[in-house]
Amino acid sequence: MSKQIIGKRFYVQMSEQSEWHVAEILSSKVKDDQTYYYVHYVDFNRRLDEWIPMERIDFTKPVETNRSSVNSSQKEKSKANGSNKQKALQVKSETNGDAESACVPRGSMRHSIDDNLTPKIRNVEQILLGHYRIQPWYFSPYPQELCQLPCIYLCPFCLKYVKSMDCLKRHAQKCPWRHPPGVEIYRKDKLSVFEVDGRKSKVYIKRLCFSANFI
Repeated sequence: MSKQIIGKRFYVQMSEQSEWHVAEILSSKVKDDQTYYYVHYVDFNRRLDEWIPMERIDFTKPVETNRSSVNSSQKEKSKANGSNKQKALQVKSETNGDAESACVPRGSMRHSIDDNLTPKIRNVEQILLGHYRIQPWYFSPYPQELCQLPCIYLCPFCLKYVKSMDCLKRHAQKCPWRHPPGVEIYRKDKLSVFEVDGRKSKVYIKRLCFSANFI
């Protein structure tokens, strides 16, 4: 059943609300013998996308979509625009032989209505950074074995990621850092800003990029 409903829309009860909204099912997974679905609420920000249990989905009333008609109209419009542009290029090429080669987009400049615009699914439930427990908004390329855990623990100084609080405590006893590996360029009260050279601190920058994807 899970594969059959991927990409379809149903009425779903949003978290901490009694209201039901139309949502599109993007993926599914099984955890502790229970099936969860990753949903995107239509007309809502993708930050609200979440994993939910199947009990919050009304499978009895699938929501019909007119994607086929929308796609066909988009294709017809695209063909019409392409035909008009081609005619214009042909007229220009008669007066200027280089006009066509200069105007036709190539490589990454080309746009296709069939481009895959499906967003990546948020893969981390929570991270613990210092005293703050954060629920991510977006996908981040942490190792797959860590993404299966309910929480990823980060060192607040070097941003090393570990799988448990015990591992974090053992790391804290050995970590020599007490600030980012860079030059302090600003300080006010308890706030400091550091400038880090990515060429010298590649590992730290990699970890920083992983955590920056959450925001």
